[in-house]
Amino acid sequence: MSFSGAGTNQLTITSASLFGNGCKAKLLATVTRTNVNEKPKTNNRCHLVSVDNDGVASGAEYGTSAHHKEISLGKGDVHKIRAVYMSADDSTDVTLPSWTVTGATGTFTKGETVTGATSGAKATIVNPISPIT
Repeated sequence: MSFSGAGTNQLTITSASLFGNGCKAKLLATVTRTNVNEKPKTNNRCHLVSVDNDGVASGAEYGTSAHHKEISLGKGDVHKIRAVYMSADDSTDVTLPSWTVTGATGTFTKGETVTGATSGAKATIVNPISPIT
């Protein structure tokens, strides 16, 4: 077996006895970066991701269809998943729980947690326009 590529951005591994036609290999390695700059991040509260059920037929990007092994949230960093909802069947889209505002003053903001005055039920706002989801 021979390894080449040290000090470059490429690694080549060749072995007639280990690798044949159609071989798949997974490489796990520790990488040390020398030019590291901090990246500013913005907290995008309550991002909604919809996963398509017909993605295979429509050629959906990997990770965006219910038929794919993994589902992508489309974000590099996620620190909290609040909920996962499924539709009743393949022909209908999922709907989030919603309510209509009555007798409230002020405005609501995305990501805000509200508590029902009578029920005590808590909800995190995804869409602050009535009907609120």
